Amino acid sequence: MAKLIAVEKAGILEAGNYPATCVWIADLGIQNKNFTDKDKGIKVNKDVREVLFAWELPTEMIEIEDKVTKEKKMMPRVVSKTYTLSLNTKSTLRGDLDSWLGKEIKDKEYDLFERIQKTGQVQITHSEGESKEGNKKTYCNVEAVTMVTKGLTVAEPVTDIVTFAFDPDEIETEIAKLEKLPKWIRKKIYASKTWLQVVGTEPPEIVEDDDEPEAASTTPVNQVNDNDRATETEKLLDTLGNCKDAAILPNLLAQFGMKTLADCNVALIKRIREKVEAAIKAETEAKTTTKEEAVV
Repeated sequence: MAKLIAVEKAGILEAGNYPATCVWIADLGIQNKNFTDKDKGIKVNKDVREVLFAWELPTEMIEIEDKVTKEKKMMPRVVSKTYTLSLNTKSTLRGDLDSWLGKEIKDKEYDLFERIQKTGQVQITHSEGESKEGNKKTYCNVEAVTMVTKGLTVAEPVTDIVTFAFDPDEIETEIAKLEKLPKWIRKKIYASKTWLQVVGTEPPEIVEDDDEPEAASTTPVNQVNDNDRATETEKLLDTLGNCKDAAILPNLLAQFGMKTLADCNVALIKRIREKVEAAIKAETEAKTTTKEEAVV
């Protein structure tokens, strides 16, 4: 089966707010974690149930390549956040859900899968830490999730929509969904104590390779120079000259949450051009069909 891989590493995603759509919600099961007890000032080891949310950022693109066909295409970045599975009023999950919904959850239970494919805005912040090799590294974090700004349209997601739960009654169906998730998420699920408890068998092995994008998928975006932007803008304007829909550019800019082309990075300009080309193709096909019907 063909798979898509990143062909180059991009610069770190700037801190700020981004329009987003929730594309993955995955039950990570029971994970063994180390915590720092802030009151006692000591480290505590305990088992906690965790859930992962991931959002597609339609305005932040990266070039990827099909490993088999070598075909390159632009795809949106995906950012994620892991939560303790708790609706406690002081929990991070509860805080993000309330701000995302724009209202306080009143019920003691809430079906998290109701948030799949729901739009919002994610706030990205930076923190300093160390890499596995012990080097200093800047990490991107999903600090908060809020409602979409009024009047802002978020583009339809192109990332596979996936929900996963350790449901004993439908576990085979749920396991089949995992192939659509990145390896780093699957590894967490396989390593959970819940896997053996619910599935009852050893998890499948994951073959390590260099093609898997880094777990920190919060590290976009292609850094481009002014010449690249100018070239892609010129290509887009030439393409627009062949499109009969005069409103297509402002409509696409609004779809991606942008006001002008100057607000777009080069990857997004490419994606807009691809959509214009698709519209031109649709116009041509419609015209051909009309002529054929007239002849008949």
